[in-house]
Amino acid sequence: TGLIDLSIEQIPDQDEQSAEYPVQVTASYGSAIGSLDTNGIRVNYRHIDSSTFNSVILTPSGSDNYTGVIPKMSAGSVVEYYASATTSLSETSIKQVPLQATPMRFLVGYKTKLTDNCESAANWNTSIANDNALHGLWEHGDPDGTFYQNAASRFIQQDTDHTVIGTQCFVTGNATTNSPSYDDIDSGTTTLVSPLYDISLMQDPYLRFWYFYSNNTGQNPGQTKFVVKLTTNEGGNFQTILSSSVSTDGWTSFGVRLKDDIVITDKFRIHFIASDNIGALVEAAVDDIEILDIPASKSVYQSNDIPVITLFPNPVTGSKVTLHLHGLKLRSLILRDILGKTILHKEYQRTESSVVEFSISETLPNGAYMLEYTTGDGTVKREKLVIAR
Repeated sequence: TGLIDLSIEQIPDQDEQSAEYPVQVTASYGSAIGSLDTNGIRVNYRHIDSSTFNSVILTPSGSDNYTGVIPKMSAGSVVEYYASATTSLSETSIKQVPLQATPMRFLVGYKTKLTDNCESAANWNTSIANDNALHGLWEHGDPDGTFYQNAASRFIQQDTDHTVIGTQCFVTGNATTNSPSYDDIDSGTTTLVSPLYDISLMQDPYLRFWYFYSNNTGQNPGQTKFVVKLTTNEGGNFQTILSSSVSTDGWTSFGVRLKDDIVITDKFRIHFIASDNIGALVEAAVDDIEILDIPASKSVYQSNDIPVITLFPNPVTGSKVTLHLHGLKLRSLILRDILGKTILHKEYQRTESSVVEFSISETLPNGAYMLEYTTGDGTVKREKLVIAR
């Protein structure tokens, strides 16, 4: 797979009205033996609550470019995706970008509710009582960059903030110097603590921030970690949402759906933690905190008095289909063709699971079908399901 060159563009957040989500991939193969499998260049996607990925075969669009679309998802969806490519030599030669375990994400129907562009340090703390690093402590300011062997393309510390119109961010060790090791983190830990954020009135808040991390130059490369924790209790009860030993090679975004990790509350903080106890070369930076939410009337995670079922993907391009439930118990589901013939019939023990997956035969012809499902109280609902492989 090292001979496959593969990249995928970030899909921006999508409005709830978008009918589908275009995706573009660049793929090439640097060997005289074999070639890229044109049916093996795919984008793989899923709703964050689904256990399996669906895939779309991409179409050549000139040179090494391939394009396709991810089908429409319901408002309030967090969509994960990655690209994959195979060669004609073996289906086991699969390259993934990024890896399936760390897919890219985009949001559907979310709106920004709170932002902090870090132009001001008000209500932030750049240290806590237990911090013990001797150098490279968190600071607020216009970052002074350092570079690996004076190569401006390989940052050890970023030289600009992330905000489009702005100059300030939080960085570790911001002394003016040309020496990367002069003010990097040394001999301990340094912690950056955000202001209190109030998310108590939000339905499905999603936290996103931008960060930079470098630990892949100098001695002991790749051995230290950048850690991010959330807390709703000033005395502790921390929830780790990120623990990475991977350098970012520039500003990188990270996001989490908050209700998966903490109680929705009016007192929540973020702790950004960087450390070095092994003589490595470590720098970090943080900028542009954002909390997004989906209106209650649009969310697939509505409150218990507004029960919903969401079907995705629809159209279906693979064999897996997911029902996303909230506030409902599922008793049965039946899939029928346009003549009313039963294709699939499943019974459930009034499950309270928020996600129910089922499979449809890959030999089932393309076209429109009717999915009929019965809820725990006996209510029968119907929805059109389209297969378009």
